[in-house]
Amino acid sequence: MIGKSIRTLVNFFFYVSLVALFIAMIFMTLDVVIRVVLGGGIIGNFEIVQILMVFIIYFALGYTQIQGKHIEVDLIKSLLPKTIEKILDTILSAFCIVAGVIMVWSSLINVQDVFRDQLETASLGIPLYPFYGVVCFGSIVLLRNRN
Repeated sequence: MIGKSIRTLVNFFFYVSLVALFIAMIFMTLDVVIRVVLGGGIIGNFEIVQILMVFIIYFALGYTQIQGKHIEVDLIKSLLPKTIEKILDTILSAFCIVAGVIMVWSSLINVQDVFRDQLETASLGIPLYPFYGVVCFGSIVLLRNRN
């Protein structure tokens, strides 16, 4: 039951990342067109696209993990005996879990630091801590879905 709920949540956030990608493409296209036609761009376009990239990347990570679509190079691994291959998979999974825990921990610290310092974007003054929270959430979902 919990697995199905998490899968539904991850699918929802994947679609949010697709919408963010679409919005980023629209902003970039409009910026280029306005820059060519009118000689000026959209103020804060770069910041908006950067913020949208957080959603695009970190909301899609869990979905990619569930689908098993992360890049895996098995050129050497396929030549090894099955027992050594399983041992290698276990070691690599342990390494990924440790790296994921470090990623979650450091992103939690970053959220706290950015919130405490009240950091915001330069042009538009958008507070940055919610987007650091998205990084933390996406890292947790990725870690939770580790196979």
